[in-house]
Amino acid sequence: VAQNVSVEIRPSPEVKVLGVLNEYPMTEVAGGIQVQIGDAYGDETRRVVFAMHVPSVADLGEAQVSEIVIRYAAVCDEVALHEVTMPIKVNVVPAPEAEAAEADDDVVEEVIVLRAAQAEEDARKRADAGDFEGAQEALRSAAGELRRRAPRSKKAQELLDHADQLEGTEAMMAPAAYDATTRKQMTFRSHSTRRRPPRQ
Repeated sequence: VAQNVSVEIRPSPEVKVLGVLNEYPMTEVAGGIQVQIGDAYGDETRRVVFAMHVPSVADLGEAQVSEIVIRYAAVCDEVALHEVTMPIKVNVVPAPEAEAAEADDDVVEEVIVLRAAQAEEDARKRADAGDFEGAQEALRSAAGELRRRAPRSKKAQELLDHADQLEGTEAMMAPAAYDATTRKQMTFRSHSTRRRPPRQ
């Protein structure tokens, strides 16, 4: 139903975009970063997960930290270009209240899954450079995060399966075991996870 969907992240002054966890084509544009997420289909949900550094804010209450601009070509009844702009706001509260607040479970879980995929890519690069110990540690750490998250997740088995996969790959991080096939599998899994639609 939509073609050439892009998401532009425009941070407010003093706010910095630290990175995008998904693996989509990105371009620096005036005032921000544009992420190309391709075509979207009916009833499909897409997520773009990004990290921002928000400096200390003196005033309590609602504060805008970014603006999101979504552009796409609709192709249902007639081809038409659309642009939607949405503010991203946070509620600034005293430090003790912020420390006691609970993070959004869906966001936390998505971040953990995407970081695990990034860890597999990092492990591949380390292994290519001969740092098999570093590669093993990256995979071990990511698997541990997934296992710690699983008991609180509706998708516990999927997270545990992902952890098993990383631990299985960890065993291949040795000079005698690491080969082109393992390398390709790691690259494919990492890229697929970071570009996949979210789990339902």
